[in-house]
Amino acid sequence: MIVVALLTQSCGASHAASGPSPAPPVSAAASESPRPPNEIGTTDSYKFVPAHLEVTVGTTVTWRESTKYTPHDVRLQADPEKVAHDLSQLDQTWSFQFKTPGTYPYVCTLHLDQAMTGEVVVKP
Repeated sequence: MIVVALLTQSCGASHAASGPSPAPPVSAAASESPRPPNEIGTTDSYKFVPAHLEVTVGTTVTWRESTKYTPHDVRLQADPEKVAHDLSQLDQTWSFQFKTPGTYPYVCTLHLDQAMTGEVVVKP
């Protein structure tokens, strides 16, 4: 019986090794084009990507309109003027340099009802 079990395992292993290897699954993150560091993009599903970004003091973060058909904007909640910066055209950008540590929530004012929000955490 032991011999039969070893032969069965051996044949099974030999058969599996001789066939073509299946391709590894592709994750959604791997299929997206790479984004430069410290850049936040937009999606047609009303999300910022990434929605959470950690940077150090002095870093400039750029928001980029990544969608062709869905206009967006971005407003930092800490902005005393409460200005919404337009991102309505594909590849349109707005940048901000963070000079003080803290957590900075931001929103797309056009899609508040879809909870299009994010935050930048600035560390010393």
